[in-house]
Parts: sequence; C-alpha cells; structure tokens
Amino acid sequence: MAKGLSQAPKFDNTSAQKIDALVKPLDSKKLFSGVILIAQDSKVVYQKSFGFANWEHQIPNTTNTKFGIGSLTKVLTGIVVEQLIKEKKLNLDDLIEKYIVGFPKSKKERAPTIKHLYNHRAGIAHRVTTPQEETRFLSTTDIVNKIKAQGLLFKPGSRRLYSSAGYTVLARIIEIIEQKPFAKVLQERVFKPAKMTNASDTPQRPLLPNRASGYFLGTHLNQLSVVNAPLKDLSFLVGAGSVFATAEDLFHLLEALKQSSLNTPIWKNTQKRNPQQWQGWTGRTNGYEAYMDVLPAKGYSLIILTNLRSVATWQVRKQIRLLLNQQAMTQVLLPPPVKSSSIDHEKIIGQYKNNRGAIIRINNQNGKLFRQESEFYPIDNQTYYIPISGTKMKFRFNKKGKADAIIQIRSNGEVVLPRVN
Repeated sequence: MAKGLSQAPKFDNTSAQKIDALVKPLDSKKLFSGVILIAQDSKVVYQKSFGFANWEHQIPNTTNTKFGIGSLTKVLTGIVVEQLIKEKKLNLDDLIEKYIVGFPKSKKERAPTIKHLYNHRAGIAHRVTTPQEETRFLSTTDIVNKIKAQGLLFKPGSRRLYSSAGYTVLARIIEIIEQKPFAKVLQERVFKPAKMTNASDTPQRPLLPNRASGYFLGTHLNQLSVVNAPLKDLSFLVGAGSVFATAEDLFHLLEALKQSSLNTPIWKNTQKRNPQQWQGWTGRTNGYEAYMDVLPAKGYSLIILTNLRSVATWQVRKQIRLLLNQQAMTQVLLPPPVKSSSIDHEKIIGQYKNNRGAIIRINNQNGKLFRQESEFYPIDNQTYYIPISGTKMKFRFNKKGKADAIIQIRSNGEVVLPRVN
C-alpha cells in the first residue's frame, strides 16, 4: 500500500456525477467516443462507455469494446524484453547484429545494441513505411529489411529519437529468441498471466469481435465532423502499436504489474517516483487513443480508451486526474468553427523539421490540409487549428511568397519549425 493511501478519500457518487457531467456534453457534441475506467484500491469504481464503435451504423461502444492501444504496446514489448533478460536469454549490451545479420551501423561504424533500441537511441526513424505500404500486411522481417535499406539516421547512443520501427525490431529479436510469432509470445508471457482475456496482437485483416473502428475529428463540407481514419493494416507496428484491448484488460495489466506477477520491474520503478503525482503511459494510432495512469498515493488507476482522436480526449484525461487528486476542474476548450483562408495551399505544402530533428509533412489530400496524418483547418485568414490536439499554428512566408517555416503557437510563446525542402 502506498504511503498515505489509507487516508485517501473514497470515490463516491458525487465524483461519478461530476465525471458524467464532464463527458456527456462532449459525447452529445460528437467530441468524445470511448470507455473510461477508474479503479481505487484495486477495485473498479467507475466504468462507462460513450459514443459509437461504428459511427456509420451507430453501433454503441460498450465496456467490452476493443480499442487499439497504440504505443501502450511498447510497454508490453518492454515487459517481454525484461523477462528475457532475467532469464539470461537476452542482454541489453548485445549487439542487434548478434540476432539480425547485416543490421546497419552508423557512418562511424558504431553498431546499435538492444539497449539503444529499448531507449529509442539506435538511430532508427520513427516509421520506415509509406502510407501505401501501411495498408497491406508487413512482417517484422519486412520492417527490418526496410531499416537495412534506409540505414541509421545518427550514431547510436548520440541522441534520442522516438522510434516505433525500433520496437518492431525488438519484436523481431524476440521472435528469433523464442522461435515463435510475437503475437504468440505476448499471449503466453503477458496476456494469459495478466488475465487480459480480450487482448490480442491483431493487424487489421483478421476479424476481431467487438473491435471499434478508428475515427478522427476532421471536417466535411467545411463543418467539424467525425471522419474515418485511413485504412491501415497495423502489422507494420508489431511490437510498437498493434495490440487491441478492452479497458478491463488494461486494468488487469496494472494489477499484474502491482503484484509483480509478470517478472518485470516496471511497477517498482513507478513506485520510486513521487507517489503524490500522476504517472502514466500514452498510446495513439490511426484514430485510437489510450491512456493508462496511476496515482499511487490515493490508490487510483485511470484508463481511457477512445476510437475518436479529438481535442476533447486529452482534456477529459486532464480533468479526471484533477478531480481524483482533489483539485478544481477547469473548462474544456471546444474546437473553433471552420473559417475561410486566402492562403494558397501549394505555397505551404512541403517538409518542415521540429526541434528534435523529426520531419513534419504538410500535404493536401482531396482539398484538405494535413500535418502528417492530422487534418488542420483555418480559424482565420492566418491561423490554423488541428482538431485532434487543439494545436494552433500559422506559416511564415519568404519574399517569394512561399512558406519557409511553421510557427507553432503555444501558451508560453511560439516555436519555429523551419522548412527543409
């Protein structure tokens, strides 16, 4: 029991009513769609579903609905890595090429290690696939071969670059060690012992009962709307973002971590941090968002799964965390209406770079503007808005009238993302 837990106020009907009052208006405005689960002292005290698993057929979400958990998959991959290390089947200092012959080195001939992969410091791009390639089945070997062809972006260990492709390499190494598909490894090593009875590592092709379809908050006929996420086969994210699960599955995962039944130090590492503060994990992919949070001092677990990428989702998380920590909730910011702009789309389309060196692509799809996979729209003649995140931005233009930078607008100032092509 965490220090101070016995003095923590119990979750009651008043708290439940406040959460209902927060979420139901967002549900009615088509801004939130998913499941919220709250547990205190290892007991579920609130679990409700909102919105639709399929918006076109108006099939409601239920507490049994399965959602893509995005990068929470990496937590599961990390659990397996730690198990294999304890069993002396794997070592963090092992070179990747010990398992994958011909794996690339940096220009200075430094070879990446398992530790580099695990800590996102191997020099591998976040994604190595095109949107077209992501619509078909790709094996872990296919992803490894693409990395071999593309090479590393920097000397391993010299800096950090978040890499989903790097975790797919980890999944491939696990397959080589265990001599079985990664999905089967997860089933045996994580899902079954953690009692995650509905979880599966499943790409898009196989039928998966009770799976929610993925959606984005976007525009249709210049109005804010729920729109379909692109068709993807999530096999290109094996080990990194390919798992589907229910909210109860993630609750059982947290309980297994607390009870140390998965042979991993993740929960002990969590306990070393400030128990009075929220700690959590986040996953996002192709219309899905997943949050798994704990507040050790008050014994709370908070799980939010959604199939609608919307500015409301992270705000719901923020407000519930405030409420459970006995802090005042604040107003949820609703997306502004779509306005017109005279800026020529062709003058802003291109590639830009953020302060971590990652490439940001601005493109036009059927007359709509996208930043990576996120649609954005004008809210005045100069300013644009991303409705899945609430981010505001504008463009800086050179003397020739072509955009040479994105200006990202933040509450504490502006960030310049220069153009690179």
